[in-house]
Amino acid sequence: MLLKLGWYWTPQTNWNHGAWFEIIDGKLHSKSATESLKLIDDPLSKASSFWDLSDSIVLPGFINSHCHLELSSLQNKIEPTKSFSQWVSKLQALVINWSDTDWEQSYLFGLEESLKSGTTRILDVANRDWSVFMESYQGVQVRLQKEILGLNPNDLKKIQSVNSDFLEQAKISGDELIPHAPFSCSSELISWIVAQADWLNLHLSESREEAAFFNSNSGPLWDFVERIYPDIQVNSKTPYSHVFKNVLTPETIPNRVLITHGNTLTSNEIDDCIKQGYYLSHCPGSRAYFEHPQQAWAQYIESGLKVCIGTDSLASTSSLSLWDELTRLTLEFPSLSEPQVLAMVTKHPAEIMNLPDEGCIRDGAQANFQILESWVEYSSVHTNSQTPNLSTINYKPTIQSVVIQGVKYEQ
Repeated sequence: MLLKLGWYWTPQTNWNHGAWFEIIDGKLHSKSATESLKLIDDPLSKASSFWDLSDSIVLPGFINSHCHLELSSLQNKIEPTKSFSQWVSKLQALVINWSDTDWEQSYLFGLEESLKSGTTRILDVANRDWSVFMESYQGVQVRLQKEILGLNPNDLKKIQSVNSDFLEQAKISGDELIPHAPFSCSSELISWIVAQADWLNLHLSESREEAAFFNSNSGPLWDFVERIYPDIQVNSKTPYSHVFKNVLTPETIPNRVLITHGNTLTSNEIDDCIKQGYYLSHCPGSRAYFEHPQQAWAQYIESGLKVCIGTDSLASTSSLSLWDELTRLTLEFPSLSEPQVLAMVTKHPAEIMNLPDEGCIRDGAQANFQILESWVEYSSVHTNSQTPNLSTINYKPTIQSVVIQGVKYEQ
């Protein structure tokens, strides 16, 4: 299959006009116009058909850096609350009687909603093992991270035993274990999980309740956790210092670190993230749902912080569309440039997930992209535009179709 592009965006060069690619085994291979036309005219060529997208605006498929797909059936089921611990209690009550079929339908709904909005890869955090389910699924690519909770150090051997099969299979699938959060995992558990992987991702500094948990050993989250594990003891003043100063050492901190949420990180801690090269996954919709503190993201991005965008779950936001998240983000931080915004759902998550052939359109990249509205239609409305500018439509494009590993999914 030959592909002719008009306007397309990629992190390396931003907007470009005019390119030919051949899709072979789900990857893009650059061709000259002369080569491409010869292939089209050759009846024996496997590339004798071509897809003319010269009038479409094309972007790389988006990468969702934080999602809980298995909670997708909970859309609009829990009223917004400022209390994270109350939200957890309501969530547990809603899913306690779910059957395997209920969980599978919820997961599949999340995948379908993501695909509709141009997402081609998801970093999914789950309590259940979805690796077998995903073997028969065709569509959005998923990197599964099974989150582990356990505050009692004496439970470590049991946790290791329960997850031994998952870890063995993960050597083939690429799936991973991650610690849920510093308030729900013992130091021993965090250290053991980190030792199993070549990078670290965890929920950290998400809420005011979590901040009070560490700063004053008080508040609703402290009370919630203490009921589960009465012997809880914390000697750190912030979640960040607990993980990166007390639990882990410079020698045991992986080269790649992704902090999910970070709503209550101090400015000094964010400066340290920039210095250490840590990435941060921000979920604008979820932050607004809980009314978590708002960080000065535009300022920190200008200072070098690499931010990714996630949706979190439909139990705490209204949509799994990363376009919706970008709309919210840019309304809150209008100074962010288009390249800065699009990097958060392409370049940055691809970097932290070690996926150099995703989140871009170039020779050798995976054929993962989304086809937006017609350039003719766009330019007829935005008459002063010499190139596409997604900020002019508040990051709310019309998606015509999505391509994943060369397979087209119509909207």
